[in-house]
Amino acid sequence: MSAKGRHASRQADLGQRSAERDELFKNWWEYWPLSSGSREERMQLSLGEPERVQAAHDTIAAVVHAGGPDAVALLVALNDGGPPDDDGATVGCGLLEDLIHEHGDALVDVLDETARKTPSFARAMSYVWLSRGHLLPETEGRLARWIERPPR
Repeated sequence: MSAKGRHASRQADLGQRSAERDELFKNWWEYWPLSSGSREERMQLSLGEPERVQAAHDTIAAVVHAGGPDAVALLVALNDGGPPDDDGATVGCGLLEDLIHEHGDALVDVLDETARKTPSFARAMSYVWLSRGHLLPETEGRLARWIERPPR
């Protein structure tokens, strides 16, 4: 199997609940407190330590960068696995915003349907910052009810 095929297979696997996925998500959520932690924690993180945390961050970012419906499904699961007091802010302000900026026009149907069916995902979408004119006007119109608009 080619590297591209292995990546696509792994990406699809991350949408399904498993011990591996749960560990990946746990490690990804551990990244954020470290990124705003003590100077020593931030320095260690900048050096790629702890390795499992950096690897989780990189793996999930690669899935989002690749785009597609599997990336949306992954973000739904990641968001739902977050701390109760997060309310979608971390996924919305980060990976979901990146996904919409990079692939919003192509994923508008999936994003809109997922937000309608999944209230936690709709909350995460409310944290996305999107400047006017970044996406097609039709896409912006469809996503407007979910995404906060920056002030003019």
